[in-house]
Amino acid sequence: MSSDLLPDLSIDIRLDSFTDILHKTNTFYIPQIFISVLTSCEFNSIILFMWCYCFSASRCLKGALVMPNNKHLTLDDRNFIHTGLNNGLSFRQIALHLDKDPSTISKEIRKNRVPIFTGSGGRTPNRCIHRFSCTTFGLCDDMSCSKSFCRLCKKCNRLCSNFQEEHCPKLSKPPYVCNGCNQKDICVLSKYFYRAIPANDSYRQNLVDSRTGISFSEDELAYMDELLAPLVKKKQSIHHICVSQANKILCSERTIYKLISQ
Repeated sequence: MSSDLLPDLSIDIRLDSFTDILHKTNTFYIPQIFISVLTSCEFNSIILFMWCYCFSASRCLKGALVMPNNKHLTLDDRNFIHTGLNNGLSFRQIALHLDKDPSTISKEIRKNRVPIFTGSGGRTPNRCIHRFSCTTFGLCDDMSCSKSFCRLCKKCNRLCSNFQEEHCPKLSKPPYVCNGCNQKDICVLSKYFYRAIPANDSYRQNLVDSRTGISFSEDELAYMDELLAPLVKKKQSIHHICVSQANKILCSERTIYKLISQ
């Protein structure tokens, strides 16, 4: 990088506070700044150490600390994720504790969340969007049924041809699960939960399957197809898609090429 692109450091460094220096410089110019500092005859080692300390603290506070993302999650990690979700921790808070990237936590939860279809608090497990106004009755032809409308029966969703499932909008955004939701005990919609042990069992099974070939469930293949197909039609490269959609793609770039070849 040429010197004419560097920020103006002609000021007397001795008279500026460390905070001012951090604000007047850009993190991309750090190597050149160090060169200028080291060539300053009156900048002793103690001041240099303090300057480095201030810079590191500033990066950490801005969330610019780079987390290692090349390590597999352990059962202990997954137990913490489970507990963290139950206590309402964000992906970033969980990732900071585990020394992982937040995208790693996001992928782990979306890939291993478990669907549960139940009612709550004695309420009928009716997930239909018409459950408050539907007047249909007699679907099961049970003459002994005393319910005035079929929407009050647990058989409704299975028998009614007009059934349209309502999905909780909270499940389409972080944290993608109901672990920490304060409405989960009274909600009648389909719920998704993250559980540490099933997630770890799934991970271990995937390790075995990876040695015998690519293994995806039908839902995962449908999800990947829905995500990738429109972007490929726009003539975006697989590499560009993997970079721009890193938080959504559930596998590596190499695996995508293998899926395409199949």
